[in-house]
Amino acid sequence: LDTIMMKGGRAAGVCLLVCVLAFVRADDVAPDQYAGVATAEPEGKAYFFEPFRTDWKKDWVSSADSGFDGEWTLQENYSEVPGDAGIKMDSAGKRHAMASALTTAVEVKDSTLVVQYEVKASNGFACDGAYLKLLQKEAVSDLTKFDNSARYTIMFGPDRCGTTDKVHFILQHQNPVSKEWEEKHANNVPTSSLGDRKTHLFTLIIRPDNTFEILIDNESKSKGSLLTDMTPPVNPEKVIDDPDDSKPSDWVDVAKIEDPAAKKPDDWDESLPEYVPDDKASKPSGWEDNEPQKVPDPAAVKPTDWD
Repeated sequence: LDTIMMKGGRAAGVCLLVCVLAFVRADDVAPDQYAGVATAEPEGKAYFFEPFRTDWKKDWVSSADSGFDGEWTLQENYSEVPGDAGIKMDSAGKRHAMASALTTAVEVKDSTLVVQYEVKASNGFACDGAYLKLLQKEAVSDLTKFDNSARYTIMFGPDRCGTTDKVHFILQHQNPVSKEWEEKHANNVPTSSLGDRKTHLFTLIIRPDNTFEILIDNESKSKGSLLTDMTPPVNPEKVIDDPDDSKPSDWVDVAKIEDPAAKKPDDWDESLPEYVPDDKASKPSGWEDNEPQKVPDPAAVKPTDWD
């Protein structure tokens, strides 16, 4: 990964403060015009950190793609913290997208990856998205040209429209055999939580043991395995359907057929009953002899098309 791409939906008033791949602390004071605001600063190794100050445009590039013509602006006092600032999707009814190149490519093998950022939907969150993508190194040579087709490794963040209301966590994974790229969607992800128009902190943690965790406001909302809790699974099932398989021309769909060669055993006795009592069977200790063998189901209702 060497690029982070931020994308937004169709409503204005969504602000973002991004802090990617960093463990943070809030005991330092920013040395600029927002010096009165306690600002999170990276603690330890951070591949990318963006507090969105007045000079934010020097590190970010807006997409020139016609599908993303929304404008971004710096918004002061965007959160519940006086003097705080964030970047705002400022064009109602338009889609927004911008990207920033990482100074160092992200190569995670034996360490924990943390992706974290804040979002506030000040005008509500109806049919909107406020997610980010970590683009692959070879995805886009010119950041002004990135669009939905740009190859990414991780997509993460809230999205809501119609019946969809979730925090996406999607991997793009290359099949080692077919070499085709596939999207792997995390199962049981939380809802967006942005309908209250307050600031929320979204965090994705991916650990070296192939587990992941999604937090909202530092509260764990979803956990799983990259290998077993993604759809479709990263590791394919042991038995998979053959798309080229077909029934033989002489296939018979009847589930059971009589065996023309079958015959009764020599000691078969037609005079014996079909069923005989089990001499070893006994009633359970709580058996009620006076109860009826069948009782009506109080929750049962006739189907609407009952004739």
